[in-house]
Amino acid sequence: MDALGEAIEAIKEYLPNKNYKTTEQMLKEALQDVSINWFVNTHKISHETIQTYRSVLIDYHRRTQAGHKLELAYSDGYKHAIIEVREQPPVIKQKKKILIMDSVTESMRGLRFTDLIRDPFNERLINALERLVGDYSTIKDKPGIWVHGEFGRGKSYILGALANELYQVGVVVTYISVRTFVARRISEGFDRDDYLQRVANQEVLILDDMGTEPLSDKDFAWLYALLDSRQAKGLLTFASSNFTIKEYTNTINSVRSLDAQRMETRLINLFNQFHLGGENKRRR
Repeated sequence: MDALGEAIEAIKEYLPNKNYKTTEQMLKEALQDVSINWFVNTHKISHETIQTYRSVLIDYHRRTQAGHKLELAYSDGYKHAIIEVREQPPVIKQKKKILIMDSVTESMRGLRFTDLIRDPFNERLINALERLVGDYSTIKDKPGIWVHGEFGRGKSYILGALANELYQVGVVVTYISVRTFVARRISEGFDRDDYLQRVANQEVLILDDMGTEPLSDKDFAWLYALLDSRQAKGLLTFASSNFTIKEYTNTINSVRSLDAQRMETRLINLFNQFHLGGENKRRR
């Protein structure tokens, strides 16, 4: 290329190309942006303010077109209005609250700790459960509680209140009687394996009245599979029973000693035990 040709090519670098846009053209495009148009009309922003902050509006339009999550902010300054571009805060998805109950536990839906009548026998347990709810986000791989005691001491009601309190802070809870769970094994018209997995994988599971249900060999295997899965995954589990864990497994031991030992190991790993004494509240 001769000297003249090189000079012409060099000059071309400084000439505006056909895609070049003036500031006014870019502002006009920005004002056609739906979000900017809404922003301007909502805040009744003057032409003077638009001109003052045209570079801000152009920058917002350019960056949002490129996929940035931004928002415009408007405020009345000391001498004039102010327009700013801010990073849009991330949308925090609220975890869907779920509380599953059955025909036995449904009557306790809505029950709260404040509804419970406290006495020297249940005070320590209720206080511990209140702390558990308050510290729930920091709890990991902690054992639940096996609440045992004679009939009518309020075991089911205390765990019912726990279910509702956990639900209120966004925990997915299932509170069902063991009798209901066992009965589902022979129910027709549903996928038993799917049901077992759904219950086994619940964030928190509360089982009511462990030991009152007669168990066939298949029922026992069904219940054992549930508890074994939750223990292996470290999922928080609670239970009420008229028996201690040892007393409960002794009832199994009379017919299947090996199974009783395996069940006892699972239960000891799943639960701390609490004896709930006091008077029979159902006689009042």
